[in-house]
Amino acid sequence: MTVCLVPVGSSSEPWSLATVYGPVEENLKLEFLNELREIRADCDGPLLIGSDFNLIYQARDKSNDRLNLRPMRRFHRALDDICK
Repeated sequence: MTVCLVPVGSSSEPWSLATVYGPVEENLKLEFLNELREIRADCDGPLLIGSDFNLIYQARDKSNDRLNLRPMRRFHRALDDICK
């Protein structure tokens, strides 16, 4: 869900708030990251995303030592794209 918030009685620009829940299934994660990019493209101004991405950003975020680096790299690239 994404909402655009416009401050009342202020000259501040609108900003958006998105809440998402990432899929657990590996085969859906790439589509999810592309949807995040679409959300960013559709929002003018700043965007705040509240989420459980169900993705690992750093190895220390993982509770065991079994890492799949491909999804981690995809997640990094998506965040880089979104934060431009």
